[in-house]
Amino acid sequence: MGSDSEVWLNNGVDGFTVGDSLPIGDAVSVTVGEFGGGVGLDLAFGRVPTVNGDVPANPVLINNGSGSFGTPVAFLGTSATNDILAGDVNTDGLTDLVFINTSGVHQIWTATGGGFELHGEQIVDGGALVGVLTELGFTDVDDPGGVDLALGGALQVGTSVYLNDGFGNLGRGDAVPPVLSLIGAASVEVPANDNYADSGATAEDNIDGDISASVVVTSNVNTAIVGSYVVTYNVTDFAGNEAAPVTRTVTVAPAAGTGGGGGGGGTVGPLILFLLMFAACLAAWRANRAIIQAGAQEQNQRGLGNA
Repeated sequence: MGSDSEVWLNNGVDGFTVGDSLPIGDAVSVTVGEFGGGVGLDLAFGRVPTVNGDVPANPVLINNGSGSFGTPVAFLGTSATNDILAGDVNTDGLTDLVFINTSGVHQIWTATGGGFELHGEQIVDGGALVGVLTELGFTDVDDPGGVDLALGGALQVGTSVYLNDGFGNLGRGDAVPPVLSLIGAASVEVPANDNYADSGATAEDNIDGDISASVVVTSNVNTAIVGSYVVTYNVTDFAGNEAAPVTRTVTVAPAAGTGGGGGGGGTVGPLILFLLMFAACLAAWRANRAIIQAGAQEQNQRGLGNA
């Protein structure tokens, strides 16, 4: 550490010849990949500084096409790095970098096509000293994607494996469930025998974005029967996280001018009410007339008897 790093070029015959000498110092690891040059494999170094004041940044150097490297185009990170790995973590066709840091907090730097940016998720593994970034042949979601990470440390520590969730997450992966939101009111009323058109729900995930098309609706609404029904909405993101379900209450009410369901009776229309009142008045009039007639007949009979 502290000395220059050297590039050795295959001579195509039986050995190597010395190439560039790179005065970057404190390099303890190196990886190769296509980092933006496009004319040959580029280099990225992991460093553990040994001099006070030396910034522990990891340099990225671009191949000029003849095996020579100029000034580093980027210095990444602020932690001392034991190992540096290259691979396409987020499956966008660009080569990303993973730093195995002495701090125990390891970083993913994703390529942007013109540089690198730090991934928002970091990997915490205090025993890790070295790593391997490759497709391990299995994944934690149905659709494999991106390289996985295996970390090793001191003897007796063992190996840790971090599976790529298909979206470039190697740490916890996508562990945040999506959020469901109702479209429209949480309680609605519909007349009996009318068509019910549900307004639906939207679903938003922190990784997958808008997944409203994946919302599953469970409903037993029957507008032929007066009553209360519940419509339930569920959704699962691509990593298998289930959202908290949301519901809507649908009340099927008796239609205007019709009787209600069950034994409760329904509403009475104005015409029917008028006819009922008329019939009651007519019956009362007839009863009163019958009483008057009966009284008159009784008086007549008494008069005849006295005569």
